[in-house]
Amino acid sequence: MTKKRNLIKIGNLVIIAIITISFLPQKIVLADEEYYFAEDDNSWIVETLEARGLDSGTIEEMYNYIFGDGQYIQSILISRDGYIIHDEYLYLCQRTGDNFYYNPADDFILDQIHESRHHIWSMTKSVTSLLVGIAIERGDLNNVSQKFFDIFPDKWKPSYLNETKKNISIEDLLTMRSGLNWSEVVDAFEIWPETGYSLDYILNKSLVHEPSTTFEYSTGNTELLAAILQNKTGVKLADYAQQYLFEPIGIDENDMEWIEDTWEWGSGSLTTISHGGFGIFATPRALARIGELCLNNGNWNGTQVVSAEWIQNATTTHSIPIGVGEGSEYGYLFWLHEDYYSAVGALGQLIAIIPELDIVVVLTSELLNLASDTPNYLIENYIIPAALAENLTIAKPVNNAGYGATAPDFQIYPEKPYRNATWYLLNSGINTSFTGFSGTINQTQWSVLSTGNYSLTFYANNSAGEMISKSLYIIKDVDDPVITVNFTGDTFGKVAPNFTVSIIEEYLNDTWYILDGGTTKMTFTGLTGTIDQDQWVLVTTGDVGIIFYARDIAGNIGYQQITLKKVIPSEVIPGYNLFLFLGTFSISLILIGRKLKIISK
Repeated sequence: MTKKRNLIKIGNLVIIAIITISFLPQKIVLADEEYYFAEDDNSWIVETLEARGLDSGTIEEMYNYIFGDGQYIQSILISRDGYIIHDEYLYLCQRTGDNFYYNPADDFILDQIHESRHHIWSMTKSVTSLLVGIAIERGDLNNVSQKFFDIFPDKWKPSYLNETKKNISIEDLLTMRSGLNWSEVVDAFEIWPETGYSLDYILNKSLVHEPSTTFEYSTGNTELLAAILQNKTGVKLADYAQQYLFEPIGIDENDMEWIEDTWEWGSGSLTTISHGGFGIFATPRALARIGELCLNNGNWNGTQVVSAEWIQNATTTHSIPIGVGEGSEYGYLFWLHEDYYSAVGALGQLIAIIPELDIVVVLTSELLNLASDTPNYLIENYIIPAALAENLTIAKPVNNAGYGATAPDFQIYPEKPYRNATWYLLNSGINTSFTGFSGTINQTQWSVLSTGNYSLTFYANNSAGEMISKSLYIIKDVDDPVITVNFTGDTFGKVAPNFTVSIIEEYLNDTWYILDGGTTKMTFTGLTGTIDQDQWVLVTTGDVGIIFYARDIAGNIGYQQITLKKVIPSEVIPGYNLFLFLGTFSISLILIGRKLKIISK
């Protein structure tokens, strides 16, 4: 899906995307594992964190950090081995429990959210990198050594001045080494948009470094790549991506939107250009598919969408950033970290591919802290440690189980039993130490809690300070359910009566009734039903007692006793009344006849 509009100016906010780049240099070794590939997003199999070996306690700590530090993350998706194991949307730094964005009131300024799609900003550059690889594999481009002005020989202008610019290659643009003078904050987000994203504006910039020598981050470079791709393929970049990248990996066209603007070099059907360095709006699951494709060396369920060689080259060090991203390494429009590589966008957008752990992480955000390194911090301090964490098994209490007024017992099993400290944290209260690996939750702490759902995290530590943890939720419910039963009347015959019920109980477990002092539990679901006909037939006439029960997950039981009358009229033989009438009538005729006979004598 494409949409024509101008990118809104956000001024110095773009520096967020620059400052948040803080990576450790290391060449990435890609995974080569067999994966589960989801056919479509609706049928994408979702598993738990623990099912794929991630510690939920560590992930829970991540959310405590997000909330406590006021980090405006808007969604977090984690997949492992192709399975989604975590998919959360956030609003005001807290999980919403819903599967959609809560649109912030100020989004009309940042223009980040288009329904289910989120602007990914400079993550678009990594998508452009994949499209260059596809174009080379398809023969639309020769190789990365092709020069920009060899592709556009008729576009050279005397105003471009320095003819060394003619040496700028595709690889120079992919690695941010064109040599063109560029300030991302000033040029990309203030001056350039006012020109209608003119290519002339980019090429008129002075050449401050020899091409292929020096890194300088520039969205102008990726706009030149977009021009190359549209020229050599004959279609808009967005349409080329839909046909050869998005559709083959199962991305629905409604889950991707790529904004475009008038193309000054366009002609015929190509009058607009899809921007090569920004402008994609996508759902988190669509972005996860791109990450999964990279993780699998460009292969999607047996189809080589992007060549494995291109993925390897794109995630190998080609540039050493100076200024923007200094201290990190750069591939072909991908940023390289010690344990992962990533596509990065302004305001905290991220796709992280962690090959050694077979994990893909997608973050969408609205981070306005200019010094924020939150996306990388979450990956490095929570998500990767969660995958490397020692396993801690909680045998009891059971996750999402209900308990009453008596505090529940617990039993934990650390993978390595040699622990010198164990404790738990109930409902973000105080750390409560215990010895061994079993016990009972402190009754005083439990008693002050009202009915509700509470987090419970267990911790274990060794003498070296290596801590493991695991979280679950337990429900406290001390109130009996309130059940009210209604019948259409109080007297019934041979046919079993219908009933309706209303129940006040947040954590209802089951419902049943017992008829006329019996012992047979007749279960029912829902709020309407009919007394079992076979049981009703066995009930004698007269008063009939029925007790209705409702039980919650903590075992609390509420009930209501109902008394009905069962009345069955005496059985009448069919035609009996007619037979009686005719008989009486016949006798009357006989008597009248006899009387008349006597009178006539």
